[in-house]
Amino acid sequence: MGFLSNLAKEKNPKKDTRTKRYVEFALSLLAILIALLYIYDPLIPKEKETGRLVNVDIKQTYYGSRTFFVAELQSGEIVTINASRMGPFKKDQEVIVQKLISKIFGKKKYRFVQYKK
Repeated sequence: MGFLSNLAKEKNPKKDTRTKRYVEFALSLLAILIALLYIYDPLIPKEKETGRLVNVDIKQTYYGSRTFFVAELQSGEIVTINASRMGPFKKDQEVIVQKLISKIFGKKKYRFVQYKK
């Protein structure tokens, strides 16, 4: 009886490695799916806010430079706005920006709408 009870207690090593591989594959697939959702999370336009330009920020990269304007909103929040279509920087210029919030993760971005007259 001792031999049979020991045989029943032994685990199948092939079954353990197969299960481990399925779990690793499922976790890898889940990580890739979450990363893709984070990258392609759709932005929902929200309310427009007014503010004034405070500073200019130029970020150097390997491929070139990107210019961002720093604006202080009336609510007191300080945000960066991509300055590719905004024209030259004028300190204390009034601007209207639109808040964009991502649907899934809630990331906030601001987009330039127009200069306030």
